[in-house]
Parts: sequence; structure tokens; C-alpha cells
Amino acid sequence: MSLAAIIILIILGIVLLILEVLVVPGGILGVIALGMIGFGVYGIYVDYGTTYGHIALGMSLLATIAAIYYSLKSGTWDRIALKEEINSRANEIDSTVIIEGKTGIAISDIRPMGTALFDDEKFEVSSEGEKIPVHSKISILRVDGSKIFVTKSE
Repeated sequence: MSLAAIIILIILGIVLLILEVLVVPGGILGVIALGMIGFGVYGIYVDYGTTYGHIALGMSLLATIAAIYYSLKSGTWDRIALKEEINSRANEIDSTVIIEGKTGIAISDIRPMGTALFDDEKFEVSSEGEKIPVHSKISILRVDGSKIFVTKSE
């Protein structure tokens, strides 16, 4: 194998290893990358002897460590990381709007959970086991913390 092919093999292995660490975890790319790097170093040992093989092994090891270190320190994670925080709750219930006996409309099937509309606001609601079809009139049975329990009303 030519020296250019071996160097390309080792460089591709390092690139795949970086992709394994940063983008596609799971091991498959890592195994392929280590195989490519190992095969490239083995090719140096076979074609160019032990001295050049040791040099290639050391350089590829240092290049791999440096590439992974630089990839982690360069802010790559900052560009792909989610920075938004969720500060809300599933149901932020205003006790003056959501009271027992209030009527509304089911805007999804409630089986036993679904979505309902009360005063033009959507809320996640639960029935007590019964299935309530969409567009049914419902009324609030009780409010327990952030859970709203409803029943079908006529």
C-alpha cells in the first residue's frame, strides 16, 4: 500500500472517531475508525519497518488525542447544544378561571387524558376512566394541583 493511501486511511479514521464522539454515538463509527487507524499503522509497520511503524503509531495516537481534545474545546458542543430552558408547567392553572362546575369543550378525545378548551384557553385534562369524544361538552369535577378532572356533561 502506498504511503499516501495509508495517511489518508489514518486521517479518515481520525475524522470518523471525532464524528463518533461528537455526532453519532453508538460505537459503530468508533469501531470502524479504530480499524482504519489500526490498519493504516499496520501498513506502515509492514511496508516501512518497525522504526517508522513506531513513529506512525505515536503520531496517530497524538493526532487522535489532539483532534478529539480540540473538537471538544473548540465550542462544537455550544453550537449543537440546546440552550433553551423550559420554565413552564403542563398546566398553569388560574384558580379564578378554572373552578369546579365550569363547562368547556373537548378539543381532543379524552381517554382518559386529552385537551379541553375553557374560555378560549387550552388545558390538559383527565377523565375518571371514561372516554369522552372530541367536541363533547364537559364540566370540571375537581382540580387537584395541576390536574383537571372532567366529566361529560349534557
